Amino acid sequence: MKKTSERLQTVLKIAQLKQQQASQRLGEMTRDNLAAKQQQQQLRDYQQDYGQQFSKQITHQPLQASKAMNYLKFYSNLENAVTLQQERIVLAEDQINTFRREWQKIYSREKNMESLIERKQLEEEMELEKKLQREQDDRPKSSSFE
Repeated sequence: MKKTSERLQTVLKIAQLKQQQASQRLGEMTRDNLAAKQQQQQLRDYQQDYGQQFSKQITHQPLQASKAMNYLKFYSNLENAVTLQQERIVLAEDQINTFRREWQKIYSREKNMESLIERKQLEEEMELEKKLQREQDDRPKSSSFE
């Protein structure tokens, strides 16, 4: 019959697998959020460049009304894209924080299982030592004075 600590190793392996999967997912979510922030910065940079180009163009020569409307509409679209990206980032950060708390629970369960196994192994070793000691104590003592 297997010892309790040996049977618990299977549970520990499952806990470790769950923790590894959760760690990978948390890493992916964090990388995706970083990419979203970089994309938002690119949008802001493009919006700023576009605004500067528009300002230069209208100071050097008058624009037709339709062309000015197109510039303004596109600039507004860029502004909306930046705002939408910010909303995505906020949502992603909330999801990351929620998942991080879940990961911490999973990690804690894994560490608790490791501690339980260590305690069980220690108990089993102590029990084995007691058993060996009882067996040794129960052996007939041979006398050297026979």
